[in-house]
Amino acid sequence: MGVETTVGVHENERVRPRRLRMDIDIETDGCDAGRSDSLNDTVDYAAVVADVREHLTGQCNLLLERIAETVSERILHRFGASAVRVRITKAGMLDDVEEVGVIMERTRLPDESAEDA
Repeated sequence: MGVETTVGVHENERVRPRRLRMDIDIETDGCDAGRSDSLNDTVDYAAVVADVREHLTGQCNLLLERIAETVSERILHRFGASAVRVRITKAGMLDDVEEVGVIMERTRLPDESAEDA
């Protein structure tokens, strides 16, 4: 998915929002949805995308790692995921480098509950 947000260590990077590419892998039990074939029994990807875009609108972060961390935590706790992997890349940062990025994986601890699951 593409997201627009302000991010960068250097001041000239934070002049205006830039487009980032974000890939999100969500791990869930999936058993109920596998039996019911109902969206109500699993993570609604459209809701995740809308939530992430809304969350990042108007933000200014220095690091891609910060964005990956906050997005991971939101998905774990708002959508009931048991684990999440977030990959974020931004293009045009360094000469002769197509893109730079981070990959972050987080797992919800067994004693942590999801807020909206």
